Amino acid sequence: MAFKEGSTAAPLFTALDRDGDTQPITAKPDVMLHPEMHGYIVCFGTGKFLGSSDSDDERLQTIYGIWDYGDRVFIPPLGWSDDDDSEFLGTFRVPNEAAQLSNQPETVKLLQQVASEVTVGSGADEIIVRILTDEEPQWITTEDSDDKQMPNPSELASNDAGWYLDLDVYAGERVISDVILRDGILIVIGFIPEESRCGSGGDSVFMELNAFTGGQLAGVNFDIHDDGGVGQDDYVKIEKDGETIYVPPSGLKLAGNLQPPAIIQLNETTEKKYLSSSGGGIVEISERTAKIGIAYWMEMLP
Repeated sequence: MAFKEGSTAAPLFTALDRDGDTQPITAKPDVMLHPEMHGYIVCFGTGKFLGSSDSDDERLQTIYGIWDYGDRVFIPPLGWSDDDDSEFLGTFRVPNEAAQLSNQPETVKLLQQVASEVTVGSGADEIIVRILTDEEPQWITTEDSDDKQMPNPSELASNDAGWYLDLDVYAGERVISDVILRDGILIVIGFIPEESRCGSGGDSVFMELNAFTGGQLAGVNFDIHDDGGVGQDDYVKIEKDGETIYVPPSGLKLAGNLQPPAIIQLNETTEKKYLSSSGGGIVEISERTAKIGIAYWMEMLP
């Protein structure tokens, strides 16, 4: 392990459930550069579906995006920073009102996002969509006492070292397939096992989160009505603080145990995601085209 607590090896992060049991991580995380600070944001979900007892496991699972701020970096003109193997986040337990981390000051926490679900349409046209909150993290730092180290999360002001989203809409929901980072969006599939072990596999919630905040995207991304385009009619009406507002959906509930998608860009505005299902078919989701490729360049003078 890259870190130590005294002389004992320590992981960057340990996730515990409400009973103090470790939340299992059985699918590959994905990593991106922090958009505002040094280091990385590591994104992953917890849960497992490997043995017969896992079908009935309803312990709380969670999606995380955590800040790995303790990386060795190059700082002109000082050169490479020193390694500090004590800069890990520590243990986090859900549900967690304080959202604190065991190896951080009390001011450092994880930002909580909350999921809910809304039914759109009725009958054969009924769609169940997932809605997320849109809280914004606070990245506030303090200078490290070592002048060859990058700043640390602040000990003086309340700040965030990442975010988390509890999968508590459905009992037993979990993440058992790899997450995908793409265009600042975190693609995650939540799986809800079926009670009968001889059935088609249960249900899935296909989600797309703002990878930087863990909350909803800034604009609508899904063509939830499958009418060939992403537009205003794909926003969802909800009540918030006594007001009616329209928000972009962050997920779709679909039948079967879905696998991570293959993605094909159809044109400049639309792409399709194709997901294989335990039900034996292919699920198609139309979306707004991601902004990928070269966004800018820098010319280096000799």
